[in-house]
Amino acid sequence: MQIFDESPVLESEIDRLGHMNVQCYMARAGKANGQLLESVGLTRQLCETHAATFRQVDVYCRFHREQFAGTVLQVLGGLLDLNDHGAKFYLEIRNPAGNQVAATFIIESALVTLAERKLIEFPDNIGAAKAEPMQIPEYGKPRSIKLEPPRADVTLQELQSRVIDLGALGMMSGRFERTVEASECDSDGYFREGGNLMFGGKPPAQDDDDDSFGPPILRTDEGHRFGWAILETRSILLNVPRAGDLVSSIGADISIARKSRCSRRWTFDVTTGELLGINDAVAVALDLDARRAIEIPASVRSVIEQNHLPQYA
Repeated sequence: MQIFDESPVLESEIDRLGHMNVQCYMARAGKANGQLLESVGLTRQLCETHAATFRQVDVYCRFHREQFAGTVLQVLGGLLDLNDHGAKFYLEIRNPAGNQVAATFIIESALVTLAERKLIEFPDNIGAAKAEPMQIPEYGKPRSIKLEPPRADVTLQELQSRVIDLGALGMMSGRFERTVEASECDSDGYFREGGNLMFGGKPPAQDDDDDSFGPPILRTDEGHRFGWAILETRSILLNVPRAGDLVSSIGADISIARKSRCSRRWTFDVTTGELLGINDAVAVALDLDARRAIEIPASVRSVIEQNHLPQYA
């Protein structure tokens, strides 16, 4: 694997749970993904020639170990597959000093038109430029989330009738609507690459007095601090919203275990009812003082079970 970056974790990348935030891992992997595209001939010049751009259409992430401010991390990666419809890469973020794998990624990118963001095939000569494919290491393979196509037959109206808002306790489940802002979009008015459709592009605001960000800090039934720490995610992009579009983000738990939960969040265009994206997330209840997984508190479980919809798995 090739090394694409080596840099320290910044204090600004640490969220309110006390570790490097999921989106900061994603930003590093996304930058390396762009470099990998260039390395196999999928260049900016090619995009200009075909009036097109690249979009990450399927992103799987597995978070192995917490990382903290000051730790120097490397980003490595290589080609998995390149065909007419997409380029798939394996990436990992590694802590070389601790000989730790911090996170692993499987990212599939596609070429889409600038005008309508419609998929187009890669040019014929790209195949000649591709590097020798690598195999996914065993530790980089999915643990709980499957990479088969998820159910896409669910409708906005169906989920609106079944899912209720649970506030901070729900976090990954619940529902809300928002309008895509122009500042979140590229020069063509489409939601910018690198944005997160999990919460319709912007996470719900937290009632904090400071400038911290990330998942909310919760309390167990005994008063101990805990939060939902992400272990795995998968984001599938089906279509791209534009500035001014009203989007609805609806999430439910498709499974709940003793210490963890698997949630699925759907994002829709409210006007057309079109499904824009699907995000799966596996999270564990993390004791923020002991830094270990704990059983989901009974009072919290009783709340999140209100949006437990295993039939949508």
